[in-house]
Amino acid sequence: MTTLANLRVLTRRYSGREDADEISDSQLNAYINEYLTIYFPLDVKLYDRFQSYFINLYPGVAVYDVDQDIVLLNNPQFANGLSLAFYTDPRSFYELYQNQYHAYLLGTGNGSTLTFTGTVQQLPIIPSSPYVTDGTEMLTDKTGSGILSGNLGGYGTINYATGYISATFNTAPSGSDDIQVYYDWFNVGQPRAVLFYQNQLQIRPIPAKPTMLRCNTYWRPSTLTADSSSITNPEWSRMIAMGAALIILKENMEIDAVSTLYSLWSQEFSLVQERSNSQLITGRVQPSW
Repeated sequence: MTTLANLRVLTRRYSGREDADEISDSQLNAYINEYLTIYFPLDVKLYDRFQSYFINLYPGVAVYDVDQDIVLLNNPQFANGLSLAFYTDPRSFYELYQNQYHAYLLGTGNGSTLTFTGTVQQLPIIPSSPYVTDGTEMLTDKTGSGILSGNLGGYGTINYATGYISATFNTAPSGSDDIQVYYDWFNVGQPRAVLFYQNQLQIRPIPAKPTMLRCNTYWRPSTLTADSSSITNPEWSRMIAMGAALIILKENMEIDAVSTLYSLWSQEFSLVQERSNSQLITGRVQPSW
């Protein structure tokens, strides 16, 4: 029973919703796909969804987006063959690789000049870290795109590669106002640690030269869109249907039914995870470097 149509039959049975008047097929499809793509890959580390993922790291670039279908990264990670310390907790990561904020005087106000430009010297700048202020307005780049926007309407740009900054304030700073740039920078070198958080990778130290990052990853199963769509492994069928049924029962506060079904789900979980663990142990290919 590997198709979406088959999973609906099972989910109806486990949730006690045999009648389409109680819950429609389209609603069941949504519950099944919710469990399949969100909860199932977190509950079980599947050999079928385990694979290496390669990312090109570039000199001076600290942050990299990760494919949205990657559920999680797993130790070890390698950069040009060297194993990296792997973090998922930002606090632990930044305690070791602390921010090094520096100040740069972009200019001094005179009551009429709106735009100030300059080039900071310490590179590379960590994207999204800089902010420019005259003590009244603050211009920031929250997305790391190089575009500055002010809380009072100012704007500007920053070139993270060269350090060039242009900042235009909404109101001209007065003659006593220093225009300061505050920014975080890091010495470049061979990467030693990686933080995986909110589907982004933070690399430290920032690469000094092109580097190949190899990650061990688990990928999200594909959404089932048609009745004939099938899951990869028929052994997952009962666990997925039970998982979808548990979501339905929990939303309807059917506590006794949840408790009973959870016991059955736990048995299926143990079987699926045990088989996957055996495959991982016997089938994992070691890196060639």
